[in-house]
Amino acid sequence: MKWIQKLRENIDWEDEKINAFYLTPRDSSIPSEYLGEDVSADIHDLFYQPLAMVRDEIAPSAIIVIEPSYSDSSAMIIYDGDKVLFNDARKAWHHYFDTEADFNRYCQGVAMKIQAKQ
Repeated sequence: MKWIQKLRENIDWEDEKINAFYLTPRDSSIPSEYLGEDVSADIHDLFYQPLAMVRDEIAPSAIIVIEPSYSDSSAMIIYDGDKVLFNDARKAWHHYFDTEADFNRYCQGVAMKIQAKQ
């Protein structure tokens, strides 16, 4: 599946913002041109958008919880009832991909982990 295409179709962001968030190296948690009033909310969105897209495709009833951090790793969990389908922790400034293919591989890996635990 072409996850990056699906993200572009389903998210209310311009291509420039998607590219800045997911396909451009950076040394800050959020690209400065998209930094809002609430950095935690921006970091939440950074992680939430790809996870929600995959969740909607694979396990639509599952719930996503993200504990954003701008100084350390942000924790992410997807669960359905009492089953943890996916959990991870990443630093926001490292959450970008060198190519669209890398983004697709990340999303496919999340999808496979969710499927394996359903």
